[in-house]
Amino acid sequence: MTRAARWFATLVAVVSLLSLAGAMTFVAGGTQLPPATPETSATPSVPAVVRAVLAAELPATAPGQELQLVRYVIQPDTRLATHVHPGTQIASIEAGVLTYTVLTGEVPVTRAVAGGTPTPVETVRAGQTTRLHPGDAVIERPGVVHFGANKGAEPVVILAATLLTAGQSAAIPVNDLGTPMT
Repeated sequence: MTRAARWFATLVAVVSLLSLAGAMTFVAGGTQLPPATPETSATPSVPAVVRAVLAAELPATAPGQELQLVRYVIQPDTRLATHVHPGTQIASIEAGVLTYTVLTGEVPVTRAVAGGTPTPVETVRAGQTTRLHPGDAVIERPGVVHFGANKGAEPVVILAATLLTAGQSAAIPVNDLGTPMT
């Protein structure tokens, strides 16, 4: 197992332990995420998307940067706005199926381990859409224009580690070419 794979496996284990311990301490408002649009009528009492920071740190080895461990819950029939991340985000699907589209750039996808054997990394390129299942992981680098949608009947749960400039929004809404929305 490579060093990166061990780090990611450890990260997923920590996220799982924190979530089981009830460590969800912060739910961000609309300023942290691009707006999501329900594709059908959503239940007014349930937000379409919830972003909860499970843990955060200002690492001494990355001055001016904030490392966050985050859980996203995306309700059924919800499409996230087209967006970019200003820093790197590594995300793994915990539950549900996310329809994931890359508009510009490319995103490496590691599929869930089948029978204990890791699968090769796939690349989702500009103009391509894939479905991400539990255990699948992506690495979203700065500037990659993309969006996700929950077209299923169950919520999609995503666990993510983000490294951003301290105090910066986790996602920036953009048009399909990557120009920030005003």
